[in-house]
Amino acid sequence: MDLNERDIMRPIQCDMAPCIKAPDAELTASEKADIRLREYDRLRRITIDPSCIDRENSERFILEAIGMIRGCLPYVKRQTEAICLKSVKNEGLSLKDVRQQTVEICLAAIESHKDAFQYVEKYFQTREVCLAGVTKDGRNLKDVLNKTEEICLAALKSHPKAFQYIDTYYQSVADIVQNEEYNKLKAIQ
Repeated sequence: MDLNERDIMRPIQCDMAPCIKAPDAELTASEKADIRLREYDRLRRITIDPSCIDRENSERFILEAIGMIRGCLPYVKRQTEAICLKSVKNEGLSLKDVRQQTVEICLAAIESHKDAFQYVEKYFQTREVCLAGVTKDGRNLKDVLNKTEEICLAALKSHPKAFQYIDTYYQSVADIVQNEEYNKLKAIQ
């Protein structure tokens, strides 16, 4: 059997990897996407006998799955703090699916995604969490329940449009800060 150079560089077709090419060849974006879809489909069809997995191994398995597949936290029956923490670090908006939030989980979610603050439960809106939320994006002030002067000023420094969410009690302070910022900008120009 004679092989020519064209045959060697042709993609190899098989069940597991539809786009495996010779080592020198690069995969196109569509080929990479096709591989990811097939891998996701293969992972979705895996069935596991629950009697074979003890608690320690199941948590390790779930941590691996959360690292690979986004959006699977709602399907986890036993959400430990480690599982929830890994999920919100990967995708901050998955905070909405966390059944038992902690301050640490909320801070990790806010760090991961600026819009995660809207899913922080009222019991975990501590000074630290609120400051982190408004520092990340000042417009998160609209979701803060206990607006203090410190939180309002941090929100204004982060985003000028946060002014519309400041209570009337703190608006005089906010006006002063906005005027100072405006004067600084005017002086620079």
